[in-house]
Amino acid sequence: MLYLPISHNNIKLQFKNYHHGIPRRYQESYEGPLSAPSIPLSRFLSLACFPIEKSIPRKNLTHKSPYNYGIKALLLAIFLKVYHDHGDHIHPMIAWFFFSFSVYFFLDLLLTISSIVMEFLLGVKLDPQFDEPYLSTSLQDFWGRRWNVMVNRILYPTIYNPVRTLSARVIGHIWAPIPAILITFAVSGLMHELIFFYFTRERPTWDTMLFFCLHGVSLVMETTIKKFVNVKWSLPRHITAPLVVAFVLVTSYWLFFPELRRCKIAERAFEDYEAIAKMVTFVV
Repeated sequence: MLYLPISHNNIKLQFKNYHHGIPRRYQESYEGPLSAPSIPLSRFLSLACFPIEKSIPRKNLTHKSPYNYGIKALLLAIFLKVYHDHGDHIHPMIAWFFFSFSVYFFLDLLLTISSIVMEFLLGVKLDPQFDEPYLSTSLQDFWGRRWNVMVNRILYPTIYNPVRTLSARVIGHIWAPIPAILITFAVSGLMHELIFFYFTRERPTWDTMLFFCLHGVSLVMETTIKKFVNVKWSLPRHITAPLVVAFVLVTSYWLFFPELRRCKIAERAFEDYEAIAKMVTFVV
């Protein structure tokens, strides 16, 4: 067994001493879940070793009721049934619609259950990873607030902020967000290409990279127009939300879906679903 000649309190003391050596104007960016003066060892290890973060109060977070999850569970069962039984006989775009929403419903329900378990075991309330992305009013709303929240919170301080700071010295604060957005999406694309490479062990097609670069350019165009065109009115949500969802679905069907098919993600997912169903049946 590996023995670490340090205690939990020593780790926190070292962090505290290191923290006091940082100028005050930078200390806020170093605050995190491990900077608390006293936390249980189990919570410390979980926060330090796993992709777990304490919930941070956020504005405009959509409130979810139990009925919301019940409807998603019902739609998940229906969509999976349609895709599994009729996926080969319907238009590929329609099949992609059922599959993509099935993946979203499954991940949302699974992560919600995981959050409940973590709160029960460790007393840590976790942020939801999705905030009803089908209600997005813009690409900025979709990628910045509603889709994959944890990844956004990782990329923002590690990629976006440093690039924006460096860019501001060269091209000024007004234009600095543009390279920051483009590089952030490029890094995300590279990470997805790496994930697909692990699945296939084949030379990448770079379609996934193109998908994220396309959305990065689209987001730059959107934010630039918002910044320089001072318009006080906006389209209602029941118009913008379908447009955003349609853009994401069409571009992902064009560039993302072929990679998923090449990796046989659907087949593997159904195998996992069957294994989970058998496990639940066995336990019950």
